[in-house]
Amino acid sequence: MPKGGHTDPSDSKHEQKLQAVLLADSFTSTFRPITLDRSQPKVLCPLNNVTMLDYSIEFLAGAGVEELFVFCVHGAETVEEYVQNSTWTSSIRVTCVKDSNCTNAG
Repeated sequence: MPKGGHTDPSDSKHEQKLQAVLLADSFTSTFRPITLDRSQPKVLCPLNNVTMLDYSIEFLAGAGVEELFVFCVHGAETVEEYVQNSTWTSSIRVTCVKDSNCTNAG
């Protein structure tokens, strides 16, 4: 560590990005009957004509998050397709992580 105990951020070899993980499944049935059709994941349910996923991503982007990992279980392909076709992906990098065997968030 240099004299004075301070490090120069320009000396770092890797620029660190602010990252976040978003759980895209609550593993419950609380959104029934809206989600009885399994093709509609909960995060894509509209709230005032905007998906809950969009609200979450806009909030995280506004907080300075540069890279987001969306963990998907049910409807993972639909969420991934939605992310790939969305316009906000230019301001924040979004990656879908899929695991069809996961049964809870713990």
